[in-house]
Formats: sequence, structure tokens, C-alpha cells
Amino acid sequence: MSAPVQSPARLRRATAGDALAIRRMLGALIARSGNPPATPAPAEELARHMSGPRPDIEAVGMVLFFPWLSTWRGRLNLYIQDLYVDPAERRGGLGRRLLAAAAREGKTRGCKGLILAVEVSNADAARFYARLGFQRIEEERHWLLPPERFEALME
Repeated sequence: MSAPVQSPARLRRATAGDALAIRRMLGALIARSGNPPATPAPAEELARHMSGPRPDIEAVGMVLFFPWLSTWRGRLNLYIQDLYVDPAERRGGLGRRLLAAAAREGKTRGCKGLILAVEVSNADAARFYARLGFQRIEEERHWLLPPERFEALME
């Protein structure tokens, strides 16, 4: 088996002006997940969250991330919210390069690691992350309070 060819893509920090392209890639990621149909956030909303002196989310290419503090472990990590590589670009090292670029950004902020979630149905992604050395955290499960319950909780 031959080694993958290095992807020639030039990586750069995404800006609010990239929100429409990011939205398109999020749509492709959602479609690939096999979960019930969903619509990605509007480009204007993504742009708003990527703007200002302390953006809610940052990106290099199509890896979206933000700092996440583990109070139990006592360290700052970078949470990878979304990573997308076009199917035509896969197996060329681009996913690894995107994660490496995000890790470098995190290191400048004092982050000591990366953390992410993988859709249960996405075995390919799980294998990819495992090959890079990510370890599954068996004792943790994400729980989501949906918007209507979020509002009800505050009443």
C-alpha cells in the first residue's frame, strides 16, 4: 500500500467572510452523518460567532474550535467542534494537517490537548482519530438540553 499523497491545500485562518463556505461544508457534514435532516446555522450567525475581539468559535480551513477548560484535569484543551474534508481530498493528509494547525493555535493560548466528539455512526472518523492517537473517554457521555427545555429550565 502506497503512502497517501500530501494534499496541496494551503491552510489559513478562516474569517467571518468565510461563513458561507463554512456553512456549505457544515451542510455536507450533516448530510454525511446519517442523522435526521438538519440545517446548519445561517452564514450570518456563523459570521457573528466568528467575529469580535473574543470570537465564540475560530477556524483554520474547515476545522472549527474553541478553548475548553477541564476543571477535573486542571488543563485547558481545544475543543474541535467540526472537522470536514471534502471526499475528493481525503486520504491526502489534509485532515491531519487541519488538526495540527488547530493544535498550534491552541498551544498559543496555553492548551495542552484536543478534545472532540464523534458521531456514533461515523466509524471512519473514529478510526482516523484513533490512528492519530486520540483516546476514547469511556466514562463520559454528552447530554444536550434542547432550546425549548433550556427556556423552560429558566422559568
